[in-house]
Amino acid sequence: MFRDTIPAWTVFNTPLGSCGLAWTHKGIDQVVAPGESADAVRTELTAACPDRAEIKRPPVPVLDVIVRLRRHMSGKTDTLIDIPLDLSRISPFGHKLAKALRRVPPGKVLTYGELARRIGRPGAARAVGRAMATNPLPLLVPCHRVLPAGGGLGGYSSGDGHTTKARLLHAEGNIFDQRLQDGLDHLSRVDRKLGRVIAKAGPYLPAFGDSDDPYDVLVTSLVHQQISVKAAATIAGRVRALSPGSAYPTPEELPGLPDETLRGAGLSHQKISYLRDLAAR
Repeated sequence: MFRDTIPAWTVFNTPLGSCGLAWTHKGIDQVVAPGESADAVRTELTAACPDRAEIKRPPVPVLDVIVRLRRHMSGKTDTLIDIPLDLSRISPFGHKLAKALRRVPPGKVLTYGELARRIGRPGAARAVGRAMATNPLPLLVPCHRVLPAGGGLGGYSSGDGHTTKARLLHAEGNIFDQRLQDGLDHLSRVDRKLGRVIAKAGPYLPAFGDSDDPYDVLVTSLVHQQISVKAAATIAGRVRALSPGSAYPTPEELPGLPDETLRGAGLSHQKISYLRDLAAR
């Protein structure tokens, strides 16, 4: 299939953003998952494949892979298991992981420990995590389907990190957190327009704050509204300093803080009213 192709790399668009593929005579050997700009993908592939050049019109076998990846990320899932890979960049341990991971169907997930057991290495969950962090073939060796045993998304080294991981899982019909799934289902029921946005864009992941603490996420989001990230970080630090610990003033503490104190930390009158309303609820 790839035997007659000239080793090279290419960048292409998908429903989730710009992706990149590199290949040899044996098959695909480097993938950049969506989440970065096309220029960032080019930079990554240039560094990973310094002996190869970009081509705008890839050969037919690569075009076939691109078409299948686009369909997969649009929700028409594909196991992608028959696509030839060149695993020469990967250790023997990585070979075993790749073989086991490619058998995990779209929409299904497993933990690092479960993957370790599948390759006959129980107790090697950390080694599995390290190998997944350097996986050169995300999407085709689907490390986004591996989650921590304690819940949450865990790490993801390609694309836009855990945001890309969540969107890939969503495209495969899997929301990694039942609480998040329940919330998305509720929003989709009560607001059809928002439901269509959720179906297209995937789950919202808070960009700021402690994702395990909804109150922390909401306060951080309110502080960050309509100002630069740098200014917001400074103000957030001052607001946190109003509490004895390292966290924001609790809903119980906030009513006892005068407006003048909160204004002194850099909050506007409007944001103070929002925070007091949040605390009351």
